[in-house]
Amino acid sequence: MKLICLVFISFALGLQTAKADTWESPKPFSVHSSKSNFVARVEPGSFAPTKQKPVLTVFTVAAGVQVEQWKVELANLFSPVTVLISDDGQYVVTLDDHSSVGCGDTVLAFYAKQGLIKKRSLEEVLAEVQPQVRESDYRNLFTHSVSSRHWRERGVMLFDGIGANIRFGIWLDWTAQWLVWRLSDGSAVKLSPQESRIWKSRGLSWARAALAEPEVPGRPAREEFRQWTVTAMEWSRRVRARFHNQITACRYLAYSKDPGDLELL
Repeated sequence: MKLICLVFISFALGLQTAKADTWESPKPFSVHSSKSNFVARVEPGSFAPTKQKPVLTVFTVAAGVQVEQWKVELANLFSPVTVLISDDGQYVVTLDDHSSVGCGDTVLAFYAKQGLIKKRSLEEVLAEVQPQVRESDYRNLFTHSVSSRHWRERGVMLFDGIGANIRFGIWLDWTAQWLVWRLSDGSAVKLSPQESRIWKSRGLSWARAALAEPEVPGRPAREEFRQWTVTAMEWSRRVRARFHNQITACRYLAYSKDPGDLELL
């Protein structure tokens, strides 16, 4: 049993290697806030027949009814890879560009109903973490593929606070620390020792909840997988997301070194 656990943790903390990748055309997608009271929908941009930027629309959700609250044009070329919306519906965070993770100037971007607040390239993000690291050394920090630099492959992303005081934080396993930004102006926050402990505690709560998440119910019939229906695709997406979160949770707990989590790991 110990050997199995060690193999699993070794996989979770595995070597960074280059790999091939493929991308389908970007499609519209929606994401909910953690309390499911808001939803953000992304409509990808296009070059043909006319050049269009991607658009993000935020809706309130009540009794299954969606009501539009605000809409903004995104700075991405086609579509962001990941979108997160705060529980008060005031802010949206987008991460990376479709087909080129970790490249360009929209690796990290913050939006409100007034539009773009701040955007950053990977170089700008890393300058706030490890300013001494040169771009040529990035390959030694995290996984690379033909098209992308997977800088947040096993990252934990959380919101904290409400209104003008809300912050967004991301924990990166390769640097084992939290990066935090103030969403009202997109500025980086230098955490005090006490604030670092608070963010660590929030990460622990997230990781333990991820490992306790039950298996995804409602597995579609075999025929649906053969035809690769929308139901089969959505179920598979949720299964992959659960597995990804559990691997990330293992990494976080391993780095945090809380003795109480040894049995859980």
